[in-house]
Amino acid sequence: MKNNLLKSLLSIPFVRLFIISLISFLFLVSCSVSGGNNKNSTNELSNSQKNSHSYILIGAKGRFGKGSVFKCTLDGYECTEFLGGNMRFQAPSKSGLKPLKLFNGDLFGSSVLVIKDKLFIGAIGRDNKNGNDAGSISSANYKDEVGSVFQCNLNGTECQEFLGGHNSFQTKSENSRINLMSSDHFGSTLFHSNNKIYIGSIGRDNNNKDDVGSIFQCDLDGKNCNELIGGKNKSKLLNQLLSEHDSIGSSLFMNNSTIYVGAMNKNAGNGGLLKCNNDISKCNYIDVKNIHLSLNDAFGSSLVGNEKNIFVGAIGRNGFPTTDPNLYDIGAVFKCDLEGTNCSEIIAGENKASAASLGLSLKDNLGSSLAILGNYLYIGASGRINNANARTGAVFRCQLDGSNCIEFIGGRSNGEVNSDSLDLLDGDLFGSSLAIVSMP
Repeated sequence: MKNNLLKSLLSIPFVRLFIISLISFLFLVSCSVSGGNNKNSTNELSNSQKNSHSYILIGAKGRFGKGSVFKCTLDGYECTEFLGGNMRFQAPSKSGLKPLKLFNGDLFGSSVLVIKDKLFIGAIGRDNKNGNDAGSISSANYKDEVGSVFQCNLNGTECQEFLGGHNSFQTKSENSRINLMSSDHFGSTLFHSNNKIYIGSIGRDNNNKDDVGSIFQCDLDGKNCNELIGGKNKSKLLNQLLSEHDSIGSSLFMNNSTIYVGAMNKNAGNGGLLKCNNDISKCNYIDVKNIHLSLNDAFGSSLVGNEKNIFVGAIGRNGFPTTDPNLYDIGAVFKCDLEGTNCSEIIAGENKASAASLGLSLKDNLGSSLAILGNYLYIGASGRINNANARTGAVFRCQLDGSNCIEFIGGRSNGEVNSDSLDLLDGDLFGSSLAIVSMP
């Protein structure tokens, strides 16, 4: 009788929404690790956030050729296009400043991060000048796809170009000046720790190797930036570990003692995960021999963690059998301990039962992005095909052990918010990035 009553109550949408909201609130208060924020910053809520609700922000970096960010409730019942795409940015309140404008190829929504009252959004395809302006393109210092990071208030107002793109870096001296170059793809990942923002740049060259990638460290106001790992950093220790086309900075996670950096193109596309102590005095790649990575698995495409484990996306991982062309690049998620050992394939890829239960197929690219909230792991699959055979993208939700997975939003979801209700289109790349946030 009690069970029947409970089931009846749970079938009422507003009751279910209240319960989910209550659980989300209790979780945030308990200070677990979520998405791009580390354990220390999870409970750094401003006064405006304390009376807010939890949402999941979802990047769709291909939306209308420019890129976009969606805002969805954690129950998956409501979703709106929040910023970017064909939407206009509000004019800044400060006089003399023009509203931001996105251009084709910006890839706005490549990464998403929330720090207190601010939202940061990566756009790895952004040029350093207006790419639609023939005068800019003919300029001697025009550089394409340098990449950029935007900053907005949590409600989507007061947006500005924060670093990169059309903006220059503010460094301590001329000797430490930072210049982004064509195809640096600055903004590939974002993370916050100890009053610093960390920004990936997967196409960054060092002095004699192409596309090794890089991680930049800056103050939260965008000043005092330096190249911490890879790129132009002159550390002999690090340079010995980096090779051409590694794409260091495809993902990033930090805790109190360790920095984990994805290198999705390491070893001819197998991928890798660099593990360093916090002062970067000791670094090495985690041993992944037991998971038998293959060509183009792209292990390290995405990365998230909590107090016990790290979770690593591999968007190019094939299903099993690996020779079945219908299962190429379905993607996978691996779970490792914090030492980077005991890695196992918990979702999709060569985990045949998991892949079959999700109905994954060619180029779904599961593992494009990752975020954690409580006992749930949210997983972007930016190449997911919907029921109309359009490659719109989707977000899945699983328990942390890889069980009880559902297609949550977009793609072929049977829920309230599927790709049709969101008007997702072929090439949107919905699920390119994820962040859990408390906001109005």
